[in-house]
Amino acid sequence: MSGFEVAGIALAVFPILVDGLVRFVDGVQTIKHWRRYRARHQECADIMGTQGVYYQDTLEQLLTDIVQSEDEITDLMAQPKGAIWKRPEYEEKLRQRLGRSYEVYLHTSNKMVKALCTMCEKLGVDTSGKVGTKSRSIRQRHRRLNMGVFQQVLPDDSSRVEREMKRIKVTLSKNIHKEALDMIDKANKDLRDITHQNIYLEPHRKKRRSRRPLAELKLVRKHATSLYHVFITGKAWKCSCKMLHMASLRLESRPEVLEAVNADTAPKMRFRILLSTIQERDSPRTTSQWQEVEVIPSLDKKVPDAISVGPQISTRGVRFGTDAASIPTASSSQEPATEYDCGLIHDMCSTLCARHDSKKPMGFLVDEEDDTHKHYVYRANTTIGPESRSKSLGDLLSCSGHGSSSAPLLRSDRLRIAVTLASSVLQLDGTSWLKSQWRSKDIFFHEKSNDASHPSYPYPYLTWKLCMTDSNISGSFDSLFCGTFMIRSEVLYALGLTLIELCFGKTLTEMHVPEDGDANESTTELKTAHRLCSSVYSEMGTRYGDAVWRCLYQPFDVRDMSPDNEQLQQKVFDDIVTPLSDDLTNFNGRSRIK
Repeated sequence: MSGFEVAGIALAVFPILVDGLVRFVDGVQTIKHWRRYRARHQECADIMGTQGVYYQDTLEQLLTDIVQSEDEITDLMAQPKGAIWKRPEYEEKLRQRLGRSYEVYLHTSNKMVKALCTMCEKLGVDTSGKVGTKSRSIRQRHRRLNMGVFQQVLPDDSSRVEREMKRIKVTLSKNIHKEALDMIDKANKDLRDITHQNIYLEPHRKKRRSRRPLAELKLVRKHATSLYHVFITGKAWKCSCKMLHMASLRLESRPEVLEAVNADTAPKMRFRILLSTIQERDSPRTTSQWQEVEVIPSLDKKVPDAISVGPQISTRGVRFGTDAASIPTASSSQEPATEYDCGLIHDMCSTLCARHDSKKPMGFLVDEEDDTHKHYVYRANTTIGPESRSKSLGDLLSCSGHGSSSAPLLRSDRLRIAVTLASSVLQLDGTSWLKSQWRSKDIFFHEKSNDASHPSYPYPYLTWKLCMTDSNISGSFDSLFCGTFMIRSEVLYALGLTLIELCFGKTLTEMHVPEDGDANESTTELKTAHRLCSSVYSEMGTRYGDAVWRCLYQPFDVRDMSPDNEQLQQKVFDDIVTPLSDDLTNFNGRSRIK
């Protein structure tokens, strides 16, 4: 049983035990010769009531930040044996909070529950609150005593009366509960100390763990770079139509990877690549075939777990429609595949045309620049018809303006996109997938719904890359000047401009005023962004506004602004990605008011 479930059981048993003690007090309150036993029992009930309050206070403090919603905190405290106590995400957060203290906490909680159950058993009350046979027989004796039964018994029955009185006195004695009371008191103090100490240490642990994402980020960037080599500049396409194939990388925030506490709990990194085949140059249609694949990079010889055809709960998917809660999902949890042989993919085109089990890899691709770097390719469970259409983020923002027949981008949608883009910039800057001077028109959403009135655009993708490209396009890391303003990182500057567009739900072009006009388009963009920057704070709040300001003006105390500089990566993660992610968490009601 998990530590979170044990905590709920203890919370449930406390009031049951107190109620059982009070019932015993009520059962003997009219027996005037047993006042001292009644007083002892009442004292025991008071002690247990106090211990129960101590435990509730400790538990509520422990749940702070583990359970983000105030309503869920209330539900947990009101339903100590409810299904909500079995949620795995709560147990995982409890383990993260307690760290090495978790096992001690679990052992201490179990001892407390055992002591509580022992007292309930002696009182004849089970942990569900039902009165047992023993408790009912004792109450019947109470009633007989109160009615003077013992005064009317025959002399031959005197020994039996004495035995009954002795049994009842022992039941009501305080000493019989002393060992259990002492154990509960000690366990309560130990749990309180463990909780207080871990909450005190938590900021220091978070500060140390904040450096952890850099190691994961380095691996994400390595895999992304290798994927570009394999799909775009490598020899994966040997078909006669190889110059007609295009690839687009799906953008994901990957919080589960970047915020993993340790490598053992971090999930495998997965990348989604949408492949398309364009028609002949003179064809009016853009694409004739769509196919999405899921790629699991590996640096060892073990075949990664197969993907699932089932749904995945994703906090980063976006549904542009009237129902903001309806977010399309993709695969996440699955039964692990056993190890098996899968071959090297010699030609992606012919491999995609063949039939494959979605739970098994179609094969693997090897990075020619590093033959230890393999990419296992699975057929994704995404269904995309040939008539599917793409819209850039800029197009969607323009369609969301007043007078448009399309549904506007909801604030939650825009926040999710902002978090995804900020995290993706940190992951992909300098990997050739993301060009340095990118804009919202370079981010695409591929329609996956047949309902024209409410099209579904679950995830953002980067601009199509033509496979078999001869040269890589790397980012520029030199400081650039836009008028009198120095742009130290074009990629971050582009993120700032896009965040402003997402803030107001309009493109920068739509928000230009005559005073912003300049012969240089880049200067015009800068003037518009500078004018709107202060308004971002009023529209989206301090954290979002600060993130925009840092993207535009880049006040980072680092000399080297290259994307491989770990010092810069840490600052971008802490000062841009994390505040935006916190904003999204708060907006969705998963954060408590402090």
